This record gives sequence, structure tokens and C-alpha cells, in this order.
Amino acid sequence: MSKQREHFKLSPAARLPSMNLEKDFLWGLRVAQCTLWYWSDSPWVHAIAPPHEDVFGIFTTAEEEKASAVSRQLVLQVNQAELSRELRWQQLVYRTKIWELWKDAQDFLVFYNPIQPVLRVLRVAPDFSSGQIYGDFRPGELGADQILPKELEIVLFANWLGSFGDLILHAAGVKVNGAGYAFVGHSGAGKSTLAALLAQIPNVTLLGEDQVVVRKQAKDFWIYGTPWHYSSSRCAPEGAPLKALFFIDGKGESTLRSIAPMEGVSRLLQTAFVPYYQPQFVQLILANLADLAQQTPLRTFNFDKSSSPQYILSRILI
Repeated sequence: MSKQREHFKLSPAARLPSMNLEKDFLWGLRVAQCTLWYWSDSPWVHAIAPPHEDVFGIFTTAEEEKASAVSRQLVLQVNQAELSRELRWQQLVYRTKIWELWKDAQDFLVFYNPIQPVLRVLRVAPDFSSGQIYGDFRPGELGADQILPKELEIVLFANWLGSFGDLILHAAGVKVNGAGYAFVGHSGAGKSTLAALLAQIPNVTLLGEDQVVVRKQAKDFWIYGTPWHYSSSRCAPEGAPLKALFFIDGKGESTLRSIAPMEGVSRLLQTAFVPYYQPQFVQLILANLADLAQQTPLRTFNFDKSSSPQYILSRILI
């Protein structure tokens, strides 16, 4: 697309804002050892209740130092602004039915959802260190109780994780005796059913029933829970070393079949949130997936939902 004039003037450069911790801190959101910090000096924004209940949130400034020692961090300053649904920036990178990604004159990433009811502009530095959110938070405005709609939050994390080769999987995940197991499949494959069955077992922690994060930590791969589920009871802000990964083929007699690494990578790419419009991220993700497929057992898995949870668990433990 040809260059177009920016109709909405954003801050010229992202930086860690100089803010009063006690006055301007809102909350943090920690997913897979990545902490998203929200700040604002707007009283309207401060009136908003935090999302994601209490399981993934960080709600006191005293927790900031502890979190900073163990996670990557992205600081977002939340700003009051009346937005247009016809905004343009320097370059259109990608467009879906729900959101758009632009680059502005400073090469910042600008995520924008012009056709969604709750309108937001999310501008992030190329290194994902800081950025800004713009929206109309005045009382009575549609979506004034939301900092960032779910779809933009997921897109933000998918790009942020992708910038260092990690990704969100369309999968269920559980932790059993300190080890993580992922169950990958498209919608309707049975991920939620399987997760619900396994969650009945006392020593099983349900990390997520529909989306999990897989990250490479040093030489090992870890699986983490995410907050983007129907209920906080169906996810956990925990992680575990990834012990095995299963592709759910269908429901029926419980069967297992090992698959080759190349087939595993191909299947993962079909069910992962991969920012293909960011070629440099894709290269990192492909390299990590190749390593994962070589060092992690990969299997197809069919299960009979009438089987006992303990029997299903005995089939998958490695």
C-alpha cells in the first residue's frame, strides 16, 4: 500500500514512562514468564476493574521487582483518546476480518481493530519493550471497562512470543507430577473433552483447555497456561517442562501412534498462532519447532470419552 498520512498522532517514541508507582500503576498480566505492565494517569482508566480475575494478574507494585527478575517485560501506557474508525499509518502489513497491523513512520507496530465494537489502537516498539494503548474510556462509552479486547491481547502475545521464536498453540495442556503434556487439535477435535476428563484426577493441573504457550527455555521446552478461556477454572498460570505432545485425531478406541519429526512440525504449524507476516519471527519459530520435534516425543492420540480418566492418563504418561 502506498504511504498515507497518519491521521492520528501517537507519541513519537516508545520509552519506559516516568510514572509514580503508587499513583499510576494499574496491574500486570503474566503469561508464560512474559509480563505485560499497564500504566495510566487517567482517572477513567483507573476505574476499570482488572481482567482475568486474579489468576494471571499482578495487582501490587511490590510484585514488580519479583516479576522483573524472572520474565520478559512489556510496558504499555494507557491513554484516553477519541478514535476514528478510518485511521491510517505509514504501511499496512496485514489485515484480517477482526484486526489490522500497520507500521508507522518510526517503524513501530500498530495494531488496530476498526470494525470491532470496542475500538483500540495498540502501538508497540519494534523490540517489544514498551508501547501505548489508545481508547475512549469515558464512563458510558462502549467498552470503557476494557483496556484491551481479547482479540488484540492474543495478537499482541502471539507477535511478542514470536519475536523470540515461541508461540501460542491451539491445544489443551496439563501438568502431571511436574511434567507437561500438550494435546493439539483443531476446534471440535476433543481437546476440551479430554482436558475435562483429565482434570478430574487430583494430581493433574489443567493449564488450559484450548490455548497454551510453548517456549524454549535454554535447551528445554516448556508449556504454560494462558488466560484466554471461558473460565479461570479451566486454566492455570503455571508452567512445566514439556514431556510429550499429542495430536488428537478423533474420538474412538484409545490408540497411540508415534510420528516423525517432519510430520509433527507440519501439524504444529496448522494449529499454531504463527505471525507469517513477520518473516524474521517465522524463521525463529521454525528453528525452535525443528528442535522441539527432535527432542520431544510426538504421537497421534485417539481416546474413548467413556473411558475412565485414570485409564486415559495411563495411556499418555511417558
